Order: sequence, then structure tokens, then C-alpha cells
Amino acid sequence: MPHKAALAVNWTFDVLWPMAKPVAPLAQHALQRCAISLNRGNAVKYTIETAHWRVPSEDRAFDGWLEGRPTPDQRTAILTAVARERENWAPNSEAWGQLRQLQCFVGQRVCVRFWDPIMVLLEEEAPYPILADCHGIALIRRKKFLQAFLILDRIEECPNGSGYSPGKFLERDDKLGCILAPIAEMAEIEDGGLPASQGDNHLSAPAASLQRSGESMALCEYFDIRTLQPGQGRERCPVTSCTAELQGCHCCPNHGIEIHTNTFVYTDPLRNVRFEHEFFKRHILHNKLKAETHRFGNENSEDALTWNVFAALARRRRLAALSRCLSQIDTNGEPELYLWGLRVSLHDPLPAIPFAALCEARCIRGRHKEVSYRT
Repeated sequence: MPHKAALAVNWTFDVLWPMAKPVAPLAQHALQRCAISLNRGNAVKYTIETAHWRVPSEDRAFDGWLEGRPTPDQRTAILTAVARERENWAPNSEAWGQLRQLQCFVGQRVCVRFWDPIMVLLEEEAPYPILADCHGIALIRRKKFLQAFLILDRIEECPNGSGYSPGKFLERDDKLGCILAPIAEMAEIEDGGLPASQGDNHLSAPAASLQRSGESMALCEYFDIRTLQPGQGRERCPVTSCTAELQGCHCCPNHGIEIHTNTFVYTDPLRNVRFEHEFFKRHILHNKLKAETHRFGNENSEDALTWNVFAALARRRRLAALSRCLSQIDTNGEPELYLWGLRVSLHDPLPAIPFAALCEARCIRGRHKEVSYRT
């Protein structure tokens, strides 16, 4: 019997493996209840407000910390509390209750969204949703901790304008012949009233590879520390799990990036623009008043960082708050935003006109020709 397998249930709630250790009575009750009827007319959504299946760890101790860098005393106190919680951690009644709630999604094609702490501030930066057939629930012991997973198959990513691939949350289990999704990392699950594909209910066949809706979105995707594996040099693509052979000038054909020492460049610079993509495309990219806009594709581009930060703040009307924080001077209303001498007006149809004072300065100095600005 595989040492890590604790319990697995397929969509008819048949036990595939016995547990390595006896199941608590509450767990037996939670997993052996009759399945809720799958013939519902309306979609059902379940939001996981608290990650009861998440094991406390130092890596996640400061998730959601918004008050600047913790002091040494705060850090020591928090890590001490996390170590104590980890030592005593076991699934509680609320964790088993979540499994009872999730039973209604077994046998359905579902949409799953995973959680990332960045969603506290920027929900659009969340991992992409996935569509998948949900075939059951598995309990597997990992590093002495019992963990709960959804058993998924026929997984399809649903990329949006931002966010990132949720591949790091998914784990292929060859013994179960499926892909496992940790309930501890889920934010929401919803079914669309469609049944999962029928076939081998015991999932003996290997699960299908992770697919993407539409065209290959890897060539349009944004990569950061959540999806990169540093230290690969120029001979390998830094995207996690990529094994593609580089072509030409160290370009990855699967991910559309040119690899340099310790960094990379997007072949399409728009992929590095995370906010107000359409405005940037119409008014900033290739604007002759902004020099070298192709450099926005550099993974470490300061211009791209500037745009992403200030465009996001401008859209949320938070520039005045930033100005007050930095200058300690109260301002009336939102200030106008100018980047590289161009007005960035996101809330009205005005084009990206040059800053008037700069135009006057050019005339005074006799520079009547247009000037491009470097940063």
C-alpha cells in the first residue's frame, strides 16, 4: 500500500485505498455521507473564507501583512506562534465541514480559483481560474500532516488580462492517475450544472495534461517570482518546469522570451504592462515623445515598473493619498499624472498630450523639434 495514500473517494464515494491510520469518526461521517443530488438547475458557488486545511508554516507566516516590515520583536513573536500552531495542528471540525460542503461538486465540471495573498490588494493579479472535472476528494498524508485534495481531470486554464498560471498549485499523482488540487490553497469553487465526463470512475488512466483555452496563452503570459525558477543561466528557460530547447538568440519558443544572464526580455513588450493595457498600447507604446518603448519588454524594466505602479494607483484614484503620504501635504482632489512628459488621463477621453511646461521650455531654448525623453 502506498505510504502516502490515506483515503481517496471517487465521484460515487467508493474507497480506493484504506487509510494507513484509522479515520476519526467525524472524518468517516464527512466523507461517507450520501452525495448531494447533481441534477441542479442552477450553478452552485462555494467561497472558502478560511483555509482550515492550510498547515501553519514560516513561509506563509506573514501573508497579508500590510503594515510595513515587521520589527524583530514582531517577527520573533509571529514565528514562535506559528511554530507552536504547526506542532499542534490537525484538521479541525471546520476543516471536515468544508469537505462536507465540497461533496456537492463531485461528479461535476467545476471552475476552481486559487488564493494568492496579493489578492488582498490586487484581486486581478490572482491565479487564473481553471475548469476541470471533479472526480472526488482525497486525503493524503504529507510531512506527517493530513491534507485534503480535489481529484481533478481534463483541466483547462482560463487566462485573463492579468494574473498568472495556477500550475504550481496542481500536482499529478501517477498512483491515483489524476491531478490533485489542494483544498488548502483554494479560494472558490463553482459548478456550471454540467456533469463530469464519464469513463473509468476509478481514474486508472493518466490524467490529461494541463491545457489552456483558445490559443497557446504561454506566449501572452506574464512571469514573475511565482512562476520562475531562478539560476538557470542562459542555456535554459527560467519558467518553472519548462524543458524547451532554446532557439536563435537564446529564445524560448514555448514562452516567447529571450533569455539573458539573470534576466529575460519579452518578445512582445506589452506582456510586461500589467495595468491599463489598452491605454498604454494606444498612447504610450511607439509614441515618439517616449524613447525606446521596446525596452518595456525587459523583465527588469524600470519604465514598466513605473507605469504599472502609477497607472494602477491612478485608476483607483489613489494618487492624492500617495502624494499626502510622501509629502505630508494635504491636496484637494486627485492630481494629474504625467509620465515621460505625457498626460495619463484614465477617467476621461483626453489623449496623452505633452506637459505644457515642457513644451514652453523647448521654445525658450529654441528646441522647436520634438524631443524624446529617456528615463
